[in-house]
Amino acid sequence: MARLLLVEDRDLRKQLLVSTVEMLFDTIDWVDSSEEALEKLKMADATGQLYECLILDLNIWDFKGGTDGGRRISDERSPHHGIKVLEACIAAYKERLIILSAYVSEVQTQLTALGSLELVMPYPVPSNLLRERVQEILARAARTAQ
Repeated sequence: MARLLLVEDRDLRKQLLVSTVEMLFDTIDWVDSSEEALEKLKMADATGQLYECLILDLNIWDFKGGTDGGRRISDERSPHHGIKVLEACIAAYKERLIILSAYVSEVQTQLTALGSLELVMPYPVPSNLLRERVQEILARAARTAQ
């Protein structure tokens, strides 16, 4: 059973992304914040039901500190909460991760430091290229499982 976690805060983009890849997955979980993504990933880890693929909208991750998708993060959070969550996603899911961004140049330094610039696909992403990347990830996961 192939599972996808989609982290996207805009409904229209979410609908477009889901329509592009829905035939490849049995389950698609959608969240619209880095905090919700972290909770889903913790739950998946705790239950042993890891996602075969993650598609993350980079634009909701907090690289400057203090906001997440335009919303204020609680004061108890680190000022760079989003980057820490993204680092955790990359560490756990690098081989299964697709990062989407309309502003790659603005966060290129951080992504290069994380060794993850090659994971980024710029918005708007052509449907056929996204589908191909997802199929590559699923094929690699299937080979690893054998």
